[in-house]
Amino acid sequence: MSRKTKKLPVRHQQIFSVLAILSTSFAKLPVYQSKAFNQTENKVSTIPFSNHFDEKRNVRYGIAHNDTNFYIQAIFKDRDSFMKIMRGGLIVYFAPEGKKKKNYKLSIEKSDQHKMGISNQLSLQEGGQIQSIPESLALLFNKGCWNKNGTEFVFYRNILKDPISVDLTPYNETELVLDIKMPLSEIPFIEGLNLFSVGIETGSISSGRMTRSNPGAGMRTSGGIGGRGGGRGGAGGGIRGEGGSGSRASGGGASSGMEPIRIWFQVQF
Repeated sequence: MSRKTKKLPVRHQQIFSVLAILSTSFAKLPVYQSKAFNQTENKVSTIPFSNHFDEKRNVRYGIAHNDTNFYIQAIFKDRDSFMKIMRGGLIVYFAPEGKKKKNYKLSIEKSDQHKMGISNQLSLQEGGQIQSIPESLALLFNKGCWNKNGTEFVFYRNILKDPISVDLTPYNETELVLDIKMPLSEIPFIEGLNLFSVGIETGSISSGRMTRSNPGAGMRTSGGIGGRGGGRGGAGGGIRGEGGSGSRASGGGASSGMEPIRIWFQVQF
């Protein structure tokens, strides 16, 4: 005679679900050793250090540092990743040891002149030829926003390469390479520590509900890098809704079922 499995009350099921979510949220982040790097050329993408691979998200990435800068490289390799970047942008977070706080974030966004529909963005033409998706992304996402604990600095990566440098490079028409150079002085909480957290994410934007609002709203450029004025790019304003920074759109949720890329790890010098 078969034995019936006794079902847990609904309340108990809900408690176990919450506990499962909490255990995942507080799971220990992997720790990677940052490689010492002596930069001899003014191009970050020459760094061959993308030696970690996230199999679930199909993203290869790596980290390195020298006395003054911290370097991140991430290689996105499939259409799903490209679509997530197209819809939500890229955000890189820096946080204290073992945390996933988002007070220090570098957003890579579409520049103001490229706020067209996604179908048009994926068929950009140059010289009469349709570009590959990585080439389109490299062209579209030209705007950076460094949010340093509430103070924002806006820049365009094709104009400003120092002190923060962001490169998006298409490779073999099938891969998109992200290279970042971040001054250690811009991440003040790592002083005296040899361990901190980094997150690489795409923004959560619903594909079925993307709106466009005033591109001049929501952005301020006071402060700047290391106390400098906002300077270049400051008049560009912010981007919300379609193509905006993932940090601004993260409240929208991914109702389309397209789960954002979220890669978090700890860095040890």
